[in-house]
Amino acid sequence: MQQETDADLAPEPPAGAGAKADLWTADYLLPHLMGGVTVPRDQTVPLKSNLKDRLVYAGEGVITVITGQGAWVAPPERAVWLPAGMDYSVKVVATATSRSLDVDPTLALRGPPQCELISIKPLLHELIMEAYGARSEGDTPRNRLMLSLILTEIRRAPALPVLLSFPKHPGLLRLCETFVAKPAAQQSIDVWSNRLGLSRRTFTRLFRNETGHSFTEWRRQACLFAALPRLSAGESVTTVAMDLGYSSPSAFTTMFKQMMGVSPRRYLG
Repeated sequence: MQQETDADLAPEPPAGAGAKADLWTADYLLPHLMGGVTVPRDQTVPLKSNLKDRLVYAGEGVITVITGQGAWVAPPERAVWLPAGMDYSVKVVATATSRSLDVDPTLALRGPPQCELISIKPLLHELIMEAYGARSEGDTPRNRLMLSLILTEIRRAPALPVLLSFPKHPGLLRLCETFVAKPAAQQSIDVWSNRLGLSRRTFTRLFRNETGHSFTEWRRQACLFAALPRLSAGESVTTVAMDLGYSSPSAFTTMFKQMMGVSPRRYLG
């Protein structure tokens, strides 16, 4: 199956609207709606650098957005904010429908240019879905108001600390990739340092230099990274906790609260 980029899937101007349909986003620095297609699970969509700031969002389904800085899991309650010029790809975890938006970088909507996982509140979700449904209407006062409010809500959306960064060190990268494929919450520094033939102290320093996190912090992030799409797909906390190697569902829930600020149940709405 040949995958298309968001740029390939950008909507055509509404019939009969002519150039005006293109200008109403440019003249008013309003966001440009990208894509709108549904992609089945387990597909990877390679994308080129985005020329503008981009909100990568699946109004339905679950996606993983991967950049040189790391990876983020985004169910419909979350989206990934990417600054202009960022190379990235998307892996579809659960069949997803693209609802991404391009934003003029001169607005500096999110402050300093950096990748972020942001919370999508119900109002912003509904605005984006409604804007997609109304895009064939072209330049109307209602559409301008909707897109302007979308910008306001994106600016106000809180960032969430769920970045999974990967090292460049070849041996350490292999260990990280293996762990992400099958996380084990109780795996220790000693196991990893022995596999690389390093002392515990040398390994600890290397790991932090390569990932920006301690081994324990990264291990929690990786377990959370693995858990989010499974919880979003409806699996129980108990099943996910046991599969990830936690001693009990309550131990997993404690970790989840520490990382996300809320319990799994509240996170999933």
